[in-house]
Amino acid sequence: MLPTLSHRVSLLARAGSAQPLPLHHRGLQQHAEACAYAFLTGDADPRLLERAAECLAALAEQQGDSGLFRSGDNVESPPDSSFTVNGLARLVRVCRPHRATREPAEQALDVLRRSRPGLVTGGVHTPNHRWELAAALAQLADLLHDDRCGDRADVWLAEGVDLQDDGLFSERSPNYAAHVTDPCLLVLADLRDRADLVDAVHHNLHAQQLLTDSTGRVETLQSRRQDQSLDHFSIASFAWLHRVIAHRTGCGQCGSAALRGEELGGSDVLDAVAGALLDPELLTPPPTRAQTGRTGWTVLEPSGVAVHRSESTRLLVRAAPDVARTGRIASGVAANPTFAHLRVDSPTGDGPGVWLSSIRLSRAFFGLGPFRGRSLLLGHGRIALHETQAAAYYQPAQVELRYEFEGRFAAEMGFDARRQDLVTLTTEVAVTPRPQGMDLVVETSGAAVPHAVELGFGRTPFEVAGEAVALDDERWLVAGPVTLRCEDAVVRIVPEGHEPEAAWAAYDPGEAYTFLGATDAVGGRRLYVTTRSPGTLRISVSIEEDR
Repeated sequence: MLPTLSHRVSLLARAGSAQPLPLHHRGLQQHAEACAYAFLTGDADPRLLERAAECLAALAEQQGDSGLFRSGDNVESPPDSSFTVNGLARLVRVCRPHRATREPAEQALDVLRRSRPGLVTGGVHTPNHRWELAAALAQLADLLHDDRCGDRADVWLAEGVDLQDDGLFSERSPNYAAHVTDPCLLVLADLRDRADLVDAVHHNLHAQQLLTDSTGRVETLQSRRQDQSLDHFSIASFAWLHRVIAHRTGCGQCGSAALRGEELGGSDVLDAVAGALLDPELLTPPPTRAQTGRTGWTVLEPSGVAVHRSESTRLLVRAAPDVARTGRIASGVAANPTFAHLRVDSPTGDGPGVWLSSIRLSRAFFGLGPFRGRSLLLGHGRIALHETQAAAYYQPAQVELRYEFEGRFAAEMGFDARRQDLVTLTTEVAVTPRPQGMDLVVETSGAAVPHAVELGFGRTPFEVAGEAVALDDERWLVAGPVTLRCEDAVVRIVPEGHEPEAAWAAYDPGEAYTFLGATDAVGGRRLYVTTRSPGTLRISVSIEEDR
């Protein structure tokens, strides 16, 4: 494994050296690490160390009076600077024991010394920033023998780690778990004598495994961060973390996940090569355990996610109450309205299978946007999602005309003091797994408005037959039973209680997006099953081998 890592880091260092120095402090730190590690793992070109020295000198020039870095969008940011500080601390630990690389280690230490004032007093604005900053402080405490830094790290840790009972951190983001929270908690576990933090990382890794499908894709819908709309986040990003935890705990499940992630490309090369240089024992084969095929439903309740697995089918259903809780679309809100995914593996075992990547329910109801289930309930083998939306008409009143935001729009109307006439729409969505498919039931009551269930298949190529009306090259209206022929499978879609209407066959993201000229619509190939509330719509989706 080390020869492979050595080759990868050498390529990274050489490619970076052929370009001008990075402008951002994080890029300078990463390039300095790549050059130093490439030198230590066999690419003994002195120009690599000269390049590392140039990066470290440029880093020092970017430090402000507080020791924080001035480049980047978040200027002199304690958490952003912490990312770079943690990388430099790692460089010091790797390079200091070797005579040839002591000079870059000392340069990096000088930068670390100057970073103390800003980090000891600095604050954060997102949950994962706490652990990046606390890890940087713990590194400074250990390398510089500064108790002030260690005490400040402990103050952050005293808040308690934001790990939910289901194993996901409060941001529910695989991206931030893989690249920020999990690695930082392992640093803090070692430097602040907190074995419980290793347990937290271990719990999170098992949750990420549960959210990983047969292709290695980790679910992102539940994320409260920017990765919630990613088409693909790979379990490969957790490969080195899985390897570390497997060696520390003897967990064969994590060892097997590590090998699977490495087959898919592995983690960031700097994490892996630095980890290997610091602890060569990690390169030995991890303990493994044969994977047993768990079937049936598993519910991650705090995250509002339910996963059903059978021999060849994986169905994920998800509630999305964040928008209702906050009353808006925002960073830190899990706003993606896709409420289900369905994957059926290829019957031949060597193809991608069928990926019904996005199931959404759009409707024309006061610009409040698509269905987002506010609750998730498992019962009788199915998952039920519930939502009630309401919009108000306001009566006249002698009120102070205060400027207020009433949930949909803002105006100088004094909304809170007026009597309201509410118009409501209640939606129940039930999702039931089938051996190679699913049944979907949508029950609506209240306002009479058009609805459209959008079935998104991404870029999966297929031929459409049956009662389907082409709206354009990538969209079809389902007027009755429809058959999609993919490479080696047939998808059958059978609606009941539908009311085909081409004018309704569209996705409306809601006024929160449209007033900005924006959208959260998915692209690719989509089919629409339209109906009108109140009523009951049933859709059966089955996927079978094309014989």
